[in-house]
Amino acid sequence: MKTILLVSLFIFIWSCSTKPKQIQTTKKIKPTINLYTQQHATQDSINENDTNTLIGKRNFIFQTFLKSYPCTEFDSLIDINYDGNLDYIIGFYSLNGTGFKNRIKVYLYNQITKSYIANKELSKLRNPTFYIKKKKITEFYIGNGGGNGKELIWKKNQWVTNKEFTVRNNDSLTTWEVQYKFVDLIEVSKQAFQMIPPKNILETNVK
Repeated sequence: MKTILLVSLFIFIWSCSTKPKQIQTTKKIKPTINLYTQQHATQDSINENDTNTLIGKRNFIFQTFLKSYPCTEFDSLIDINYDGNLDYIIGFYSLNGTGFKNRIKVYLYNQITKSYIANKELSKLRNPTFYIKKKKITEFYIGNGGGNGKELIWKKNQWVTNKEFTVRNNDSLTTWEVQYKFVDLIEVSKQAFQMIPPKNILETNVK
């Protein structure tokens, strides 16, 4: 039994430490909680456990999340819906599947209730890159056999799909198909298969 537990622990630690680089953003955001230092605790040790404060609410969300997702990498504050309020994002690494598996959990700040509400749609983003000034988000997932991704733009006070791509791994016959949502256009090109989309297919900072 001890041998099995030790092997399981080794596999878990190896999985969390051998992943590709974490989610990239085009805007440098100072983390509200730093997993690898005591920065968060020393900055506001009085309010971090008081759920009547915003930092206390974020800390409660973070600690609860950490129990289910030990491979959590960072948390950040960013106004993702352009309402003037900072929303809360937790970045973590998924252990399921192949390829790059950077994921996020998004909590939008609700001005009326003074709380953070989980957003299911934005939390589905895979390997996202945020272009806040451009009001654009890109996301994708490509495994060994292929994958897909899309570009979202901020339009009429909501995130909508501007274009999306699909690809299948077929060696020299691999094709990338890009479909644009607001114009009647589909582009198909033959390019080498890779787990990060080429720049002409989708803009991303994931490396």
